[in-house]
Amino acid sequence: MSEPALAPAVSVPAAAPAGTAPEPPSFGARLTARLIWLLLATLGATLRPRWSGGERFHRVVRERRPTILVVWHHQLFLASWLIWSFGVRRGLPVLVLISRSRDGTLGTEVGRLLGAEVARGSTSRGGGPALRQLVRALAGGRTVLVIPDGPRGPAGELKPGVVALAELAGVPVLPLAVAVDRGWRLRSWDRMVIPKPFARLRVLVGDEQRFGGLDEAGRETARRQLQDELDRLTAAASL
Repeated sequence: MSEPALAPAVSVPAAAPAGTAPEPPSFGARLTARLIWLLLATLGATLRPRWSGGERFHRVVRERRPTILVVWHHQLFLASWLIWSFGVRRGLPVLVLISRSRDGTLGTEVGRLLGAEVARGSTSRGGGPALRQLVRALAGGRTVLVIPDGPRGPAGELKPGVVALAELAGVPVLPLAVAVDRGWRLRSWDRMVIPKPFARLRVLVGDEQRFGGLDEAGRETARRQLQDELDRLTAAASL
């Protein structure tokens, strides 16, 4: 499959200057990543998800359809287990966008332990090369996971890069929301959710959304609509 042509109204940022490569993981980061992976796998083994709209996600896995998955940052622990268990372990090739920060280095190690490929970058550091890597990955048949309010928030504010990526790659966006009836909240900027053992997991999958041929105002409308859909799914999953 050839790389999609770039939409004329959407520009890809210039490459980041030399010398901005992410720092390699330390021994401590690698050890911490393995502990997080072990915690995720152990807690996840006790969860039994209840799906709403799950066929939309399972179709992506079954047909290996290039898709952009989006979920809010505070649900990332739950979503990581879900995508690993019901996607990666069933043969779905997944690439994750992770920032170039120190926290991103740890996240990169966790992502690789979960069998995902990783693109490093964000809108502020290395965004251009990362965006091109995501476009190439989608053109090559991979599914891409993007956390649209990462890496440091504001929580629940969808960055415009998701809409731009969908336009550039010509693939759909599939919004997800996951919640548990019992869990812990970390004291992080996003208040990330960690499930308690044997918690009930609720998974909501929204309708696919496609974007193309938008002007600046149209992209902002699309961004707000996608943000509202993630909020709607999150509220419904938490009931």
